[in-house]
Amino acid sequence: MSTLFRPRFLNRSQGLWRACSRAATFLWLVVVLAGLCLRPDLAGVTSLVRALGLSEASYYCLLHFFHSPALNLELLTRLWQQTL
Repeated sequence: MSTLFRPRFLNRSQGLWRACSRAATFLWLVVVLAGLCLRPDLAGVTSLVRALGLSEASYYCLLHFFHSPALNLELLTRLWQQTL
């Protein structure tokens, strides 16, 4: 992952960063998690876009995020379970 978006104190071996192969993937993960916390309904990706006030083009970016090989779902699941 690029050090551009990663805080200096955060070691690459820590946290949810490890599940993402690129900085852009991690930033979309942050957007998705924020949307899941704020969405008022359960209409899928559409509710995430509405809850965060994102542009229409963001809908397709979010769809791509959920099918992207840049996100390691097995690792993300394990890290999330450890965090909780």
